[in-house]
Amino acid sequence: MLGVSLRETPIDAASYAARNGAAFLVLSDPDERNTGAAYPIYNFPTHIFIDADGIIRAIILEDMDTDQAFAAAQTVLAAPDFAAFP
Repeated sequence: MLGVSLRETPIDAASYAARNGAAFLVLSDPDERNTGAAYPIYNFPTHIFIDADGIIRAIILEDMDTDQAFAAAQTVLAAPDFAAFP
């Protein structure tokens, strides 16, 4: 799992991650230079689930708790192809 913070400084992103006990790497792209073209984000939060081949398998545009995120990731990992994911 990887978090990418957009539109805030790296210090603010790291501070937020620390305050919330993030147990995963959180990167920062404050001006969306590194992510914007490939992953244009218009909704916060946006959860993008990408398989081992780099294919986007699901996009969820709502808050998710840890259990929901793990369930979605397990579904993506178990799906033989994109059509199999609801």
